[in-house]
Amino acid sequence: MDLRVVNAFGRHVDAPSKWERFDKREDIISDLPDYIIGSILSFLPTKDAVRTSVLSKRWKNLWKFVTELSFQDRNHLPHRKFKKTHFLHFVYRILIHLSSSTIHSFSLSVYYNYDLSHINEWISLISDLRVKKICFESQIKQRNFPSNALIKCQSLEELILKNCIITFPPFISLSSLTVLKLSVVTLTCYDLNNSNEPIDLTLTFPVLRKFEIERCAWLSVKSVTLHVPLLEVVSMDCKFVRLNTEFTFCASRVTEFMYIGPFFSETIWVDAAHIVSADITIYDGSNTSLEESILFVSKLLSINAASLKLCLHEKKVLARVKRSFNDIPDFQILRHLDLDYATGDFLFDLLLKSPRLETLVLKVRGDWRLDFAVMPGCLFTLKVVKFVRFAGTPHELNFAKYVMKNALALEKITFCSSKLFGSNNCEKLREKIFSYRTWFSSAVIEFSYIT
Repeated sequence: MDLRVVNAFGRHVDAPSKWERFDKREDIISDLPDYIIGSILSFLPTKDAVRTSVLSKRWKNLWKFVTELSFQDRNHLPHRKFKKTHFLHFVYRILIHLSSSTIHSFSLSVYYNYDLSHINEWISLISDLRVKKICFESQIKQRNFPSNALIKCQSLEELILKNCIITFPPFISLSSLTVLKLSVVTLTCYDLNNSNEPIDLTLTFPVLRKFEIERCAWLSVKSVTLHVPLLEVVSMDCKFVRLNTEFTFCASRVTEFMYIGPFFSETIWVDAAHIVSADITIYDGSNTSLEESILFVSKLLSINAASLKLCLHEKKVLARVKRSFNDIPDFQILRHLDLDYATGDFLFDLLLKSPRLETLVLKVRGDWRLDFAVMPGCLFTLKVVKFVRFAGTPHELNFAKYVMKNALALEKITFCSSKLFGSNNCEKLREKIFSYRTWFSSAVIEFSYIT
């Protein structure tokens, strides 16, 4: 028989409370091996992981086993006067005292300018720890990033550089690199012979899978040859950048190719037999000659892809592309066409040359006098049509009527107008457009507005 005293809450007076039982529970996490705790701490920002050293004697050195390092100087200390010096000491302290045998990721985001020797030393230290991923970003203006220690890092699998300047020797080889992403990076190349002539840069990445560049400038570089036998994805966003460099991809396994930017005098060569999809967007190329533009467009559009998405913007671009039509066969691979400032005859020529077109986006106004005597073959494959800046002109309405009555595979047609167009006008257009629907058509008709 239990003779212990029971209080008003029905609990024995001498029984431990809930919080007392919680305080006396076994500390399971602290009993884990050091490297496992280090892996857990790696999910925290490095500064917070180091702060766990004050928890107990057991935790004093566990931060040294982290495998993910992230440093950001701007948020390091509240007092700007001491930020730069304290940040330097902090990074050196972490890198020198690490106990991990391998660093999976090293991320460095800098606001202030540092002597290049410091960053070079940091890269050298993590290279000795067989780092797999490096991400460097300058937050305000382009800062220098060292290449000497970087090209010695043969364990590196992923390299991401943002808003920086880097100078390479003419030949670079990284045996483990699988992903290369460069964004707003200025790349220069120094000549071993100290000549002032542009350099031919050779990049050898035997296991690279993805190559992405965005608004990168290549200074004193005549050509870039990439020996990348396993490359699968090429993405080149060159908008707002003037390119004078020829790119040659020695890669037979490319499946996705994307180019955004102007014409430029040199050419992109992709030695790939089976590209699944190509996405090409061309903007103004007024600084190039007509012959250079034709060569550039012809080479891009002759890429052997199973599916092509083509976006052409600005009148000069359309005029130059049109001049190259005689040198290009039918666009058997064109699936998506996005046009700006196209005239009716040019639009109809494109449709005639694109027998497998599935998506058509029109951002045009003006004279669309189309020759409906010849029916384009794409009307049997066209699924989506979108009118951007739709004004309801007779030419636009005639083309919309023609598509809705003849596009047998049409699934969706969208009309996007300006709000300034007026609700009354839009309502009248709706009624007229719905009257074009035929008995066999099940296409969805949508109306939307742009500001």
